[in-house]
Amino acid sequence: MLAIWGLLMAPRMVVSDLRTSLADLSLYKTLPLPADHIVIAETVSTASFVALCEYLLVIAALVAWHFSASPLSTRGSAAVALLAIPATLLASIVSFAISNAITLTFPALASPAGNTGPEMIGQGILGMILMLVSTVVVLALPIGAAAGLGLFLHAGSRGWMLGIVAFCVLISAELALVSMWLGTRFEQLEPLDVA
Repeated sequence: MLAIWGLLMAPRMVVSDLRTSLADLSLYKTLPLPADHIVIAETVSTASFVALCEYLLVIAALVAWHFSASPLSTRGSAAVALLAIPATLLASIVSFAISNAITLTFPALASPAGNTGPEMIGQGILGMILMLVSTVVVLALPIGAAAGLGLFLHAGSRGWMLGIVAFCVLISAELALVSMWLGTRFEQLEPLDVA
């Protein structure tokens, strides 16, 4: 449960990606890198730390599950733990990519630190609602596929492993599409749009 909470709330608590870098947009525009590479680097750099924390929570859940009434086999637990590494990283990247997508679509939500007041509270609430709804919509298909394979196949750890692989494949496809769109949006954004 803590891992899910972290997945949804981490982009609001850890703000060291495009939201803080938009003030240097003119500098980023001069870099000899494709825009989608800049966006991916900004997203992955922050998401990797959060993914590590979430992965530790997944390991704790697997250890607790090992002592439950219907534990996974030791080999199955190890396989699920290994497959959880890319799954937690990809889920965190999706969460931060959505936050960056909101920032690039609505640059006013990435306000400078000096702006405070009721309008900023309202923008923060609207941004949070938009991020939560977007995260749920984007993760619905991969989580549904993983749960379907994991629960309905009744194959124990094999079902969960297939579910995690399906989750990773679907999330990777979504991330490829989102990163192309974010790169295009980043190229279109001008420094005056942020000010």
